[in-house]
Amino acid sequence: MDKQMMINLIVSLVAFVIVFLFFYIRDIRRLKSKKKKTMITEVKYLMLRNNIKEEYLLNKGFFALTAFINAFIISFVFFIIELLHWHIVLRLMVGFVLTIALIYSIYGILGNILEKRSNRK
Repeated sequence: MDKQMMINLIVSLVAFVIVFLFFYIRDIRRLKSKKKKTMITEVKYLMLRNNIKEEYLLNKGFFALTAFINAFIISFVFFIIELLHWHIVLRLMVGFVLTIALIYSIYGILGNILEKRSNRK
């Protein structure tokens, strides 16, 4: 590995930790909040797409998993974009497409797994 790639990897790992902590703390605060209007986007998406009950999704383990997934997506896209030495507009377009593709594919897989588990119980 060259020096620039190593720096990008370290920055991506630091970004992963920061984003993970941000999403996890945000979701736990929303869970403890008395307001039911502040529904977490991931919970809404999985409830609508996979017919999973809200009670099954509202726990700390699920929030840790979604925080991990979100942090992975953001840091992975950042790492890939930093490897490309293209014009900034092309890098932004690739980053946007990659982000949307990862969100739908990873949350689709997670929804299918959770739906199978919730139907077993």
